[in-house]
Amino acid sequence: CPVRGVLVVCDCRPRERGEPRPGIHPPGARTIGPDAARDALSLAKTHARAFNGKLYVVMSLEGGDENTLEEIEEARTDLAWVEGRLREEGIPAETHLLIRGRTAGEDIVEFAEEQGADEIVTGLTRKSLVGKFLFGSTTQHIIMKARCPVVVVK
Repeated sequence: CPVRGVLVVCDCRPRERGEPRPGIHPPGARTIGPDAARDALSLAKTHARAFNGKLYVVMSLEGGDENTLEEIEEARTDLAWVEGRLREEGIPAETHLLIRGRTAGEDIVEFAEEQGADEIVTGLTRKSLVGKFLFGSTTQHIIMKARCPVVVVK
């Protein structure tokens, strides 16, 4: 049974200005945090190859109109780099930057439904209980609201 699409979520957590997104920068760039984004992309590539599917690589910027041009350009650069690597590997893929003014979880679940994604693969960023209470959890929202299976990589 061919897979229509595997949606992989690139890092979409709130961050400080200028703080790089972990796991998706080109070689030589400074990265921080867990390798969950890179590992999620790796697993999604495996699934896309195994089931002859297409990858939808998604990044969500929660700020909507409040995002700066610098933040948007940085995200576009990251996605273009990922798309180039996937193309080199012969994996059909599309990248999408979502700037809809919603939470990342809402963006991702809605996008997955719009695209008819067969699964969502996302990385897990560890947060304290207080952090989850104050800021919510993108991964938790995706798991609870997505209509397709969700694979979480930590």
